[in-house]
Amino acid sequence: MSRIRITMDNAALRDVAMRTAAGKRPQFDARTTQVLQRVSASHGGGPVDEVDEALRAALLQLPGIQQFDGAQIRRWATRISERQDPLTES
Repeated sequence: MSRIRITMDNAALRDVAMRTAAGKRPQFDARTTQVLQRVSASHGGGPVDEVDEALRAALLQLPGIQQFDGAQIRRWATRISERQDPLTES
């Protein structure tokens, strides 16, 4: 199983928060957005199952109680596998 270490510095969180506040991606919190961006950068174009596994592992590392829909995660993994932005609506 591949493991991804998610680290977030203040500048990265501020960058994601500002884009979210600007209305580009209002439906996601900053940490989820950053996880999706990092998995996209490291696994973009890879097999869907590998991306899905990496994405689920990374999302489980987020602090607090997170509820993610399995179908939503699979859609994100599919879009990452196709080298598309997982956060844009298609």
